[in-house]
Amino acid sequence: MRAVSPLMVTRGLLTEWVVSSVPSDVNRAVTMKSPPSMTGYSNPALAAAGRKSEIAFSASDDERSSLSRRSIPAAKRYAVAAGHVGRPEDAPHLSALVRFIALLQPVALNDDETWSAYATFANLPLHEIKRLLDALARAGVLFRRGQTYRLSPDVLADYLIEDRCVAFDGSSTGYAEQVFDIIDDRLKGQLLINLARLDWRRKNGDVGESRLLDGVWAKLNPSNEPWDPQLDAVADIAFYQPRRCLDFVERKVAEDNITPKLARICKYAAYNLDHLERALELLWELGRDDTTLQNSNTEHAIRILKELTEPEPKKPLAYIEGVVDFGLQLAKEKDAWSHHANPLDFLSGVLCTEGHETEPDRRQLIFRPFFINPEGIRPLRERVLALIFFFSPTQTRQSGRRPPRRFRSP
Repeated sequence: MRAVSPLMVTRGLLTEWVVSSVPSDVNRAVTMKSPPSMTGYSNPALAAAGRKSEIAFSASDDERSSLSRRSIPAAKRYAVAAGHVGRPEDAPHLSALVRFIALLQPVALNDDETWSAYATFANLPLHEIKRLLDALARAGVLFRRGQTYRLSPDVLADYLIEDRCVAFDGSSTGYAEQVFDIIDDRLKGQLLINLARLDWRRKNGDVGESRLLDGVWAKLNPSNEPWDPQLDAVADIAFYQPRRCLDFVERKVAEDNITPKLARICKYAAYNLDHLERALELLWELGRDDTTLQNSNTEHAIRILKELTEPEPKKPLAYIEGVVDFGLQLAKEKDAWSHHANPLDFLSGVLCTEGHETEPDRRQLIFRPFFINPEGIRPLRERVLALIFFFSPTQTRQSGRRPPRRFRSP
């Protein structure tokens, strides 16, 4: 068991910590440092796309942006347009199909409901759509991951979505809204995720004034059912669109329309420092009167608050300090001690002396325990301990204060 150095906690970048905490699609988008191998492609145009993608991922940000817009997509588009994939007359249909796939991926090739909807949308028979899908898969334009398929490389999908969905002023062209109307709820969430991720990348994380998602967001109508895929999608894009998603949570809370997944939305939005305080306030409002057991409910808002307070490898000390500051400020409010939960229920997370990381590895989940080096976290612990001592029996007797219910003797 290793010890976490205070320097690791203090110097760790928020992004490095977030990639181990956010949904798998977000994790893959942030941590991917090299594209899938292209060496197995027999088509020279596709192999060239692979070589150019390797150059793009080793280039600077500006160079990568330029290459991703020109070289990689150009090589792939050349492969389609020149007839290297399918028949020469298939080029316009294949071009339209890969843009549809880019917006919805990952896709299942045996999903007849989706491809029937697209066949109607594209005014083509279903058997022709399946033939085109087979041609893309055989050429390596689609690669298999589990039971679904994605475009290769991933940067190609971003280009295709931007080319078809983003207008000159950054708003939507209306294509995404058209696709949204013809697909079922299973894929509506995936469309929202892919579009939100592209918007986040285009804006370098500053999506506050972006209007790209306005049309699709207006069509979104998630229910309160825990299995609703649209509600899952809102949670999955909270890292990319924190302001929009926190607005959604606030509206649900104001309507007294509470579901457990609202806390998960706030959790992912809280990974953005600019929206941390607002997310913490909503988590407190969602969890302060929740009487369900925290250890059996991973979406309990107070449990999430405590997890955000706990020191972890690569989690910035400034981030933990932000959560502690919120809790200590909350403790000054008299109303904070009149609920089922109180601020110390999550502030106690900063006092933990050990923890563990989890890492999925194909068919197994690896647990890596670690100890917390107390020196780096000592100032924050002292502030929380001061609050606990403030309500100790000796201090309350001397001052005449009435301690909160949790601190009273039976």
